[in-house]
Amino acid sequence: MAELVWELIKKMNAYEKAFFKKQYNAQLNSENLIYFKIFNKLNAQSVYNEKEFGKEFGNSNQISRMKNYLNELLLSSLVSYNSNSDNYLKSKKHLSYARLLYYKGMISQSKRQLIKTIRICKENIDFYSELESWSYLRKIYHFELDEELFNSALIEEQNIFYILSEIQDFERLHFEISNIAFNRGNILSNENLQKYNQIISHPRFDDVEKCSSIIAVSYFYRIRTMYDEMTRNMQNFYKNALLRYETLKETNYFSVVVWEHINTLNNLIESCLFLDKFEEAEYYSQLLSDINTNSVYLDARKQIRYLVLLLHTSLASKKNINLDELEIIVKKTLEIPTLLIRKDERVEILALMAILYFNQRSYKGAKKYINEFNKLPKSKARIDLQIYFTIISYFIYFHTDDLEYLSYLLKKNENLLFKEKAFNKFELKLIQFLKLEIPKKQLDRQIGQQFSVFNDEFSISGNVINNYNIGKYINFN
Repeated sequence: MAELVWELIKKMNAYEKAFFKKQYNAQLNSENLIYFKIFNKLNAQSVYNEKEFGKEFGNSNQISRMKNYLNELLLSSLVSYNSNSDNYLKSKKHLSYARLLYYKGMISQSKRQLIKTIRICKENIDFYSELESWSYLRKIYHFELDEELFNSALIEEQNIFYILSEIQDFERLHFEISNIAFNRGNILSNENLQKYNQIISHPRFDDVEKCSSIIAVSYFYRIRTMYDEMTRNMQNFYKNALLRYETLKETNYFSVVVWEHINTLNNLIESCLFLDKFEEAEYYSQLLSDINTNSVYLDARKQIRYLVLLLHTSLASKKNINLDELEIIVKKTLEIPTLLIRKDERVEILALMAILYFNQRSYKGAKKYINEFNKLPKSKARIDLQIYFTIISYFIYFHTDDLEYLSYLLKKNENLLFKEKAFNKFELKLIQFLKLEIPKKQLDRQIGQQFSVFNDEFSISGNVINNYNIGKYINFN
């Protein structure tokens, strides 16, 4: 339990922690000071250490109960602190008032609270709380024997049931397309293409005008952009990403669901980069950077996506970039706790930095990030990016005459990545080239070919295999 409490504390921002201390400091007497000691101990640990925690507090049943109670105190404090700023908690707060009044028999007061709750729910796009509110109103109209209002409330409930059913369909489709893409490292195969086509042919994608809620509209464009990106239809990717942004920005959806704001801008910036719309990409990147959140988690998500897209823009636009300044941002981002950053994002940041240094022929810098990648636990996350770590390593060790280590890498990665059928024909051609040239170089013969012949081919390779087109960023000249 202590580890779960530690994670909760680590995801609280400074204001939430200060509010907790202020709120409960007055309530807790000297006998209960242990709760603050546990809080302060867990808050001070950058990485949870069970042994260190147990050494100070022990592992008795009493301590376990205290950890559970501290968790409840923290959650209660978070609800109190965020109830006036979190849109969904606003709905829940007034719905709780209405429910309590209803069961106290204060029907007219409950009715006023329910009508207010429904208005707030509509503003906050909170269909579940709205559905419950209409359910209580229907009970009140039943009690009052008001047939017209009873039927009206019933119709409202049925409409919301339909909206929720539509949203669930889109959520399932979004899960299916995400699951395929992630499990195969964003590599397109004929089998995956068939699955993508099957998903996108669902009747829900017939016409966006048929969507009954802004949530459904968001899913409609979100899944379409994923499909366009995976199937390499970059014009449609940009068009649908822009439509999603333009549609949602005219609503309060972005302020209610901040993660959707981050995700929408993320996709739009990616689509701009595919079409070399660098000024647009920089404009939307600034909008991404300016998003306000009240969450440590969402702040981390924003920072991670901003950095990834900044690195993509730097590579794609070929602008001169101050690597020393960039290193500061990268270091800060990679220090984000693992519970806030996905392993595939960490791999992507390391890959992009390796390529940036490699393109400047700073082999030391490139090796630094390749070595950081090699320290990570082995995973199938982003096989496509692992290929580029491999290719850059081949180039570096070939041109620094470390042919013995290069031979080892060729053998090692052939076994690993060939099993995944991850290499495409251009990358296989490079591997064959190296196998032929290593003996020549070992015998100090003149090399018959140059790596520059692969420049154009890897640009094509990027369009074929990698949905972020990282292949075309690598400069072999």
